[in-house]
Amino acid sequence: LKLRQTEEDLHAARMRLRQCEVERERITERVKEMQKEFAKRTGEAEALRNGVEEARGTLRRAVGLLEGLGEEKERWREETDRITIKMEHLPVESMVAAAFMVYVGALGEDSRAEYLSDWESKLEARSIQNERFSFLHFTATESELLKLRSQGLGGDELSAENAMIILRSYKVAVPLITDPTQNAEVWLNRHLKEKGVQLTGSLDQTDLAFLHTLELSLRFGKTVFLALTEAKVDPVLFPLLRGDCHYTGSRRVIQLAERSVDFSDDFCIFLTCRDPGILGSIPPDVRSLLIGVNFTVTRQGLIRQLLGIVLSHDRPELEERRRELLANEETLKSRLMDLEDELLEQLAAVEGDVLGNQRLMESLNRTKDSATSIAESLQESARLQDALDEQRAMFRSIAVEGSELFMLMSDMKKVGSMYRFSLTEFIGIFTASLGEKQSRRTDEDLDIRLNDISTRMKGNVFEYVSRTLFKRDRLTFAVMMARNAVAESIKENEWHLFMGNFVARDGISPLKEGHLSWCPVDRRAQLAKLVLALSELNAKAKMESPNLWRGWIEEDACEEKFPQEIALKLTSFQKVLIVQALRPDRLESALVKFTTEVLAVPSISPPTSSLHSLCQAAEGFRPILFIVTPGADPTRDLTELAASTGQKLVSMAIGGGNEQEALEMLRNGMVEGHWVLIMNLHLALAWVGKIEVELRNGKPHRDFRCWLTTEPREDFPTTLLESSLKVAFEFPPGVRNNVKRICESWDARWFEAGDVSRSQVLFLCACFHAAVQERTSFIPQGWTKDYEFSTADLKSACETALQALKDDGSVEWPTLRGILENAVYGCRVDNTFDLRLVRQYVKDIFAQQAIDNGGDLLPFRLPSTTSLGTFKSHLDHSERSGDDQTHLKMAPNADRALQLTNSERVLAQIRMLRLRQVQPSGQQSAEGTIDMISLRGELEILWAFWESRAREHQAAASEPLRPAES
Repeated sequence: LKLRQTEEDLHAARMRLRQCEVERERITERVKEMQKEFAKRTGEAEALRNGVEEARGTLRRAVGLLEGLGEEKERWREETDRITIKMEHLPVESMVAAAFMVYVGALGEDSRAEYLSDWESKLEARSIQNERFSFLHFTATESELLKLRSQGLGGDELSAENAMIILRSYKVAVPLITDPTQNAEVWLNRHLKEKGVQLTGSLDQTDLAFLHTLELSLRFGKTVFLALTEAKVDPVLFPLLRGDCHYTGSRRVIQLAERSVDFSDDFCIFLTCRDPGILGSIPPDVRSLLIGVNFTVTRQGLIRQLLGIVLSHDRPELEERRRELLANEETLKSRLMDLEDELLEQLAAVEGDVLGNQRLMESLNRTKDSATSIAESLQESARLQDALDEQRAMFRSIAVEGSELFMLMSDMKKVGSMYRFSLTEFIGIFTASLGEKQSRRTDEDLDIRLNDISTRMKGNVFEYVSRTLFKRDRLTFAVMMARNAVAESIKENEWHLFMGNFVARDGISPLKEGHLSWCPVDRRAQLAKLVLALSELNAKAKMESPNLWRGWIEEDACEEKFPQEIALKLTSFQKVLIVQALRPDRLESALVKFTTEVLAVPSISPPTSSLHSLCQAAEGFRPILFIVTPGADPTRDLTELAASTGQKLVSMAIGGGNEQEALEMLRNGMVEGHWVLIMNLHLALAWVGKIEVELRNGKPHRDFRCWLTTEPREDFPTTLLESSLKVAFEFPPGVRNNVKRICESWDARWFEAGDVSRSQVLFLCACFHAAVQERTSFIPQGWTKDYEFSTADLKSACETALQALKDDGSVEWPTLRGILENAVYGCRVDNTFDLRLVRQYVKDIFAQQAIDNGGDLLPFRLPSTTSLGTFKSHLDHSERSGDDQTHLKMAPNADRALQLTNSERVLAQIRMLRLRQVQPSGQQSAEGTIDMISLRGELEILWAFWESRAREHQAAASEPLRPAES
């Protein structure tokens, strides 16, 4: 039973087991089903998660694309608006740009701005244009200008405008480039060479091979530079200027002289000239075929140029940093434009899903980041540029002063046609005045540095220019320089009074008649005008005090002996005004004193320049031009210099049709390296330009020197004058200065070749020659007429003196005096009084007593030595100048008339300089135009004078008539 119960339990357990196994199988199946469902749901969840992430990525890309394109859209919108406006203005701006190229390219910077302003105002009045037009922005990009400047183009706006005029027009018209410095021609050559253009080089219309070279250039498509030395264009060029081509079959030909020549499309021609006046002098029918391009510097352009020079010398890091900033700015702008172009190209080329283009997104992000970085860099560059401009402005004063000096130098051509100076000359002087570079520690150091540069520059300019001026014109230049130097201390009414432009409007003088007893009657009106014009000067000078001024007005050299208590209160120029009013016969001396004090120079006469120093200063391609007066001849001095330096000197005087021989002599000299002297250029002015062409186109030997002589002529070629080292060759003012010049011209070995007596007699010849020449400054007090005592007379006197020397050192004085009286100097004069004077001079100077004890005509007692240096030293340290009229055996007041004449001439020349010439159009020469503002100032003076006289007339008319006394 128990077993059975157990079996039943076992059976039940087995049944339960089977049930459980079935249940387990069912559950297992369910688990499997659930696992499958879980796996399915997990996959779906992962797919959803991936979809969400992909959607989020797409959303991020879409947002990034929208944001990036939004910023680009803003830039594109602005660019589109700008282009739309540009397209609307394009016809008008094209017309203005064309007019700018055709009509105003020949003008200066200021005149161009005036024309543009006038055109813009007229367009605005017609509601055609309301934006300021920029020719540069219209015709060039910043990257183009940067490249042109790297090729040597000037950094100023004028040069950039001219470059665009040339490059945008030379294929359709012929440019005439006016370039005094020739820097533009150098740039254009380099630019064309980098473009692969074949260049023929510079031609001249007078060259024998001119037509042949031009024909070859036409056939083979070369570029020609034709240099004009005068306002004349060879008629053979007219077909080229007009572009008169025609076809013979398939050949394009043009008429050249009597031949039809094949015309290459690559052929180009540029006309160049250095004289700004040439364009205005070209006939209108030829002028209309040319595009004038004027590189002549203006004052503002010169200031920028000089500022760049001084900064490059003293603070090169500023200029370098400035150039780096400009270059970096251009690079950044160019890079931004490239990125924008790349983005546009990718947007245009995209296929399929835009959001899936990873390269496009990277480019967009790169553009965005670069644009932000570039914007920040440009802002930083602008801040740095402002800081650099502040530092550059510290040096601007010296550049302004330099520009004023150059303008004054340029104005001297109105005083004398031979006084022409190029910008290249002045830049050389300016650069030399900078001296050695100095490190700046404080602003005070900078002020000292600028003051040193200013002092050196004024001294160098005055020395350089005065060497070119004749002595009669040096004081004019000195006064104008001195006025510029102390312009702030010379009041306007003081200058007007000095120039004779002051007119009293009320005519009431504060000085009473009783106060003028010390003043000469003929000077009282001028004294009254002085006091009326300058009331503060009267308060300082106490002009009503006879005790102060009675003794002063009678002094011979009154300009040196102002009352001590008054002198300290007056400026240097106020002293000049007092001398002008009271002692006009001493005005010249007062002006000399004023200018030498202001300019810190010992004399208005330049230091004596030896020919050897001139030879060293000139380079082979730069001729040395002697502007001589009748009777002055440097030939002998040059011959002696050539002999002493071992140089071969060949010379020729122009005249009689030997011009071609002179050119051959010049060419041989350039090749072989010897010296060439061509004399009397004033006799063949039409031919003179060829000398400049030969020197410019040739390659002179380093030892070659070209010496030229000419008398002053109004129509002397400007280009040769500006390219030459000019020297006015005349005897200097004053006996001592003249003797110094003679000693400088003598070779020391020749002077010291004999004993003491020989050197002393030669020095007597120099003193005698200087004395007779100095008296020619006092016509008719010195001589009855202007005699031409020349260097040849001195040479003959020296040879005669050497012949009169005996072996024992004594001199045959009667023989020497007789030859000098009758054959050397006496034959020059044709008046009995003058001949008697020559004999007296010969008797006083050529005597043993003069050697032993000196005399009135000798500046000092002669030293007992043969050393030329000792004689020069005695001249420098002599207490007596030898220039006093009493030493020339003339009346003490002999120079009064001379000083009156000279001072009147100086005032007349300064008045002429004040009427500055302007050039309102390229069709007129600057020589014939007058500044209307200055002219108005002169007319105002006449108007004030008329008003004062009208008031006097009305006052007289208003007085009742008095009955005549019986």
